[in-house]
Amino acid sequence: MNEAFVQKSCTPCRGGIPSLTTEEAENFRSQVPAWDLLDDAHRIERRFRFRDFKDALSFVEQVGQVAETQGHHPDICFGWGNATVSLQTKKINGLHENDFIMASKIDKLFEYGRWADSRARSSHMTIAPTLAKHLDQRVRYDTLPHERTPTSLRAAQASHISGECLAKGVVLRRDGGYLLAVLPATHHIRLSDLREQVDDKVDLANEDEIARLFWDCVPGAVPAVGECYGLETIVDRSIDAQPEIYLEGGDHEILVHMNKDEFSKLMAGARHSSFSTHD
Repeated sequence: MNEAFVQKSCTPCRGGIPSLTTEEAENFRSQVPAWDLLDDAHRIERRFRFRDFKDALSFVEQVGQVAETQGHHPDICFGWGNATVSLQTKKINGLHENDFIMASKIDKLFEYGRWADSRARSSHMTIAPTLAKHLDQRVRYDTLPHERTPTSLRAAQASHISGECLAKGVVLRRDGGYLLAVLPATHHIRLSDLREQVDDKVDLANEDEIARLFWDCVPGAVPAVGECYGLETIVDRSIDAQPEIYLEGGDHEILVHMNKDEFSKLMAGARHSSFSTHD
C-alpha cells in the first residue's frame, strides 16, 4: 500500500468534470491492487472476508465512520464473514481520485483492524490502525483499556494515572498546513509563545479539519503522534520529563503506554520546546 496515498484526504467533487480514463484508473489501481476495476473502468470493488458476522459488522461500521469524515460514501453489502465494498463518484458516474483514496483507507482499516490475526488482536485492541502500524515499527509499548471518556484528562482519571504523564495532541492550523502540539493533559498551550517559537501564525484547527487528518480515529480522540498522519510535531518539554508516558489510542477507550526512552525514540523527529502552562 502506498503510505503517501493513504494520507491524502478526499476533496469535494463537482459534477460536469470527466471521470478517469481507463489508463488513469489503472494507474491509480496499482496503488490499491486488491481492488477490481469494473464496468469499463467506472467502478472499483473489493470483497473482504472475516471470521464471523460480528467482525464483518464491526468493519462496515468503521468504514462508515471513515466515509463520513471524508465525505465520500461507498456502496456496501455484507453478511456472515464477508463484506463487499464498491466505490464510484456518483456525480460524474465514474471514477475520481477520491475513490482510490477511500480504497487505500479502507485497506488500512482491514490490514490493522481488530479482526486481524490473533497477535494483532491482542496487541492492538482498538488502537487506530495508522497509529498501531507506526508504533509496531518503532517502539515497545503496551495498552491500558479504560471506561469511555470524553477528554484526555478524564481518561487519566479513569485509568488512575497522573494527567502530567498523559500526552495529549492539539491540532493547529499553520500557513495552509497543520502542526501537532504535544503536551500534558493537565496543561494548555500558550499560543503567543508557540507563535514566537515557530515564527508563524498558528490557530486551533476546527473539528472538521481534525476529523479529516485523523481519519481512522474517533472524533476528539487525537493520538499525540503526528508523524504517521503526515503532521509536523512539536513536543512540550514538560511531557519529555515524565518517566512513564501515556497517550490516546484513537478511540476514547484505550491508552498507549511506554517508558521515557521509547517516547524519546517515537518523538525523535519532532521539535522540542516549552509552550504550555499548567491549568
